[in-house]
Amino acid sequence: MAVLPKLRRWILKVAYPISSRIGKVHMPFSRKKIRSEHYRLMTQLLEPGMGILTTTHGEFANAFIPGEWSHIGGYCGCLLDVPGLRWIVEAIGKGVVETDLIDFALTKDSIAIVKPKFATKEQMEFSAKWMHSQIGKPYDMQFASGHKAFYCSELYTESYVVQGLEIPWKVSKTMGVDNPVPQDFFDSPDAWEIVAQYP
Repeated sequence: MAVLPKLRRWILKVAYPISSRIGKVHMPFSRKKIRSEHYRLMTQLLEPGMGILTTTHGEFANAFIPGEWSHIGGYCGCLLDVPGLRWIVEAIGKGVVETDLIDFALTKDSIAIVKPKFATKEQMEFSAKWMHSQIGKPYDMQFASGHKAFYCSELYTESYVVQGLEIPWKVSKTMGVDNPVPQDFFDSPDAWEIVAQYP
């Protein structure tokens, strides 16, 4: 049984030079579907600790991510106390970063806002602050558990797991290892409420 995790680590290590570049490749002439009206609607619904699932057409990396949804970022609200700025914390190729909600939303084709059914408002706020505290950590190209590096679903999920909360869902597996992917949030109505979906 120990052979499978070793094989998985070796495959991911070999694939890293390719996968780290493929995420930057986009098909030309793709036009984004999220508009300013969607952004305005989102700002009325979002609360710190919610997740934002996204689909961006034309990204070659989508071929390696199962399901319709290819990314998730955590909404952290206005943690920096800067009027008018709303922050998303996300794990992307260059690591854990914060992104202005406007820049985040208006580069997507589809968005779904998810809210944890198993968490209180206080636990959601803790999630937002915890994600914000991880900014600067590298991207997890090994898709392994731990707090040294994160991929998108791992960062958002871990913000609740570190609080000792159990998430009532079934996650995807990669070569026998639990690896939540963005689609898992959408497909788990017992754990995550779909608050809104655009367009």
